[in-house]
Amino acid sequence: MLSAFGANGLLRGTTSIKQALGAYLLITLGVVVISIPMGISWWKQIDEAARDAHKTAWFWGGSIGMTVAILIAALNLFFDGALLTRLGEIYHISDIQKFGFEIGLLNVIVFMGLGYMIHWGLWWQQRR
Repeated sequence: MLSAFGANGLLRGTTSIKQALGAYLLITLGVVVISIPMGISWWKQIDEAARDAHKTAWFWGGSIGMTVAILIAALNLFFDGALLTRLGEIYHISDIQKFGFEIGLLNVIVFMGLGYMIHWGLWWQQRR
Protein backbone atom coordinates (compact mmCIF):
# COMPACT_ATOMS: atom_id res chain seq x y z
CA MET A 1 0.00 0.00 0.00
CA LEU A 2 2.73 2.46 0.97
CA SER A 3 4.79 1.48 -2.06
CA ALA A 4 1.84 2.07 -4.39
CA PHE A 5 1.30 5.46 -2.72
CA GLY A 6 4.99 6.28 -3.05
CA ALA A 7 5.15 5.24 -6.71
CA ASN A 8 1.94 7.12 -7.56
CA GLY A 9 3.13 10.26 -5.80
CA LEU A 10 6.54 9.96 -7.41
CA LEU A 11 5.01 9.74 -10.89
CA ARG A 12 2.71 12.69 -10.20
CA GLY A 13 5.54 14.74 -8.74
CA THR A 14 3.95 15.05 -5.29
CA THR A 15 6.37 12.67 -3.55
CA SER A 16 10.14 13.06 -3.46
CA ILE A 17 12.48 10.24 -4.42
CA LYS A 18 13.64 10.19 -0.80
CA GLN A 19 10.08 9.59 0.46
CA ALA A 20 9.38 6.91 -2.16
CA LEU A 21 12.64 5.05 -1.52
CA GLY A 22 12.08 5.34 2.22
CA ALA A 23 8.64 3.77 1.82
CA TYR A 24 10.05 0.92 -0.27
CA LEU A 25 12.86 0.26 2.20
CA LEU A 26 10.50 0.32 5.19
CA ILE A 27 8.13 -2.09 3.46
CA THR A 28 11.01 -4.40 2.59
CA LEU A 29 12.30 -4.31 6.17
CA GLY A 30 8.81 -5.00 7.52
CA VAL A 31 8.34 -7.97 5.20
CA VAL A 32 11.71 -9.40 6.24
CA VAL A 33 11.03 -8.99 9.97
CA ILE A 34 7.62 -10.67 9.65
CA SER A 35 8.84 -13.37 7.27
CA ILE A 36 11.74 -14.70 9.35
CA PRO A 37 9.72 -16.38 12.16
CA MET A 38 7.04 -17.48 9.70
CA GLY A 39 9.68 -18.90 7.38
CA ILE A 40 11.39 -20.85 10.14
CA SER A 41 8.11 -22.39 11.22
CA TRP A 42 7.13 -23.21 7.63
CA TRP A 43 10.58 -24.65 6.79
CA LYS A 44 10.27 -27.18 9.63
CA GLN A 45 6.98 -28.44 8.21
CA ILE A 46 7.77 -28.94 4.50
CA ASP A 47 9.16 -32.13 2.94
CA GLU A 48 12.63 -32.65 1.48
CA ALA A 49 11.54 -32.12 -2.14
CA ALA A 50 10.08 -28.70 -1.33
CA ARG A 51 13.21 -27.77 0.62
CA ASP A 52 15.39 -28.78 -2.32
CA ALA A 53 13.25 -26.73 -4.69
CA HIS A 54 13.64 -23.60 -2.57
CA LYS A 55 17.36 -24.05 -1.89
CA THR A 56 18.06 -24.63 -5.58
CA ALA A 57 15.88 -21.70 -6.64
CA TRP A 58 17.55 -19.33 -4.17
CA PHE A 59 21.02 -20.44 -5.21
CA TRP A 60 20.58 -20.36 -8.98
CA GLY A 61 17.71 -17.92 -9.40
CA GLY A 62 19.06 -15.52 -6.81
CA SER A 63 22.56 -15.71 -8.26
CA ILE A 64 21.32 -15.03 -11.79
CA GLY A 65 19.15 -12.16 -10.52
CA MET A 66 22.09 -10.66 -8.65
CA THR A 67 24.21 -10.97 -11.80
CA VAL A 68 21.58 -9.04 -13.78
CA ALA A 69 21.60 -6.28 -11.15
CA ILE A 70 25.41 -6.15 -11.23
CA LEU A 71 25.38 -5.92 -15.03
CA ILE A 72 22.94 -3.01 -14.87
CA ALA A 73 25.19 -1.27 -12.31
CA ALA A 74 28.25 -1.93 -14.51
CA LEU A 75 26.47 -0.51 -17.56
CA ASN A 76 25.52 2.56 -15.54
CA LEU A 77 29.17 3.04 -14.58
CA PHE A 78 30.35 2.39 -18.13
CA PHE A 79 27.99 5.07 -19.43
CA ASP A 80 28.98 7.55 -16.67
CA GLY A 81 25.67 7.30 -14.82
CA ALA A 82 23.56 7.76 -17.96
CA LEU A 83 21.12 4.97 -17.04
CA LEU A 84 20.36 6.50 -13.66
CA THR A 85 20.20 9.99 -15.16
CA ARG A 86 17.76 8.77 -17.82
CA LEU A 87 15.60 7.16 -15.14
CA GLY A 88 15.56 10.52 -13.36
CA GLU A 89 14.51 12.25 -16.58
CA ILE A 90 11.68 9.79 -17.17
CA TYR A 91 10.30 10.30 -13.66
CA HIS A 92 11.26 14.01 -13.41
CA ILE A 93 13.68 13.49 -10.52
CA SER A 94 16.54 15.94 -10.68
CA ASP A 95 18.50 14.61 -7.67
CA ILE A 96 18.35 10.89 -8.50
CA GLN A 97 22.15 10.53 -8.48
CA LYS A 98 22.13 11.06 -4.69
CA PHE A 99 20.16 7.85 -4.25
CA GLY A 100 22.16 5.50 -6.47
CA PHE A 101 23.05 3.18 -3.60
CA GLU A 102 19.45 2.80 -2.43
CA ILE A 103 18.17 2.26 -5.96
CA GLY A 104 20.90 -0.32 -6.56
CA LEU A 105 20.03 -2.12 -3.33
CA LEU A 106 16.37 -2.31 -4.32
CA ASN A 107 17.35 -3.54 -7.79
CA VAL A 108 19.34 -6.40 -6.29
CA ILE A 109 16.41 -7.39 -4.06
CA VAL A 110 13.94 -7.24 -6.95
CA PHE A 111 16.11 -9.14 -9.44
CA MET A 112 17.06 -11.82 -6.90
CA GLY A 113 13.40 -12.29 -6.01
CA LEU A 114 12.39 -12.52 -9.67
CA GLY A 115 15.19 -14.97 -10.40
CA TYR A 116 14.12 -17.10 -7.44
CA MET A 117 10.46 -17.16 -8.50
CA ILE A 118 11.27 -18.04 -12.11
CA HIS A 119 13.73 -20.78 -11.14
CA TRP A 120 11.37 -22.20 -8.49
CA GLY A 121 8.56 -22.45 -11.06
CA LEU A 122 10.85 -24.09 -13.61
CA TRP A 123 12.16 -26.54 -11.00
CA TRP A 124 8.65 -27.77 -10.18
CA GLN A 125 7.58 -27.81 -13.83
CA GLN A 126 10.49 -30.10 -14.76
CA ARG A 127 9.72 -32.56 -11.95
CA ARG A 128 5.97 -32.99 -12.39
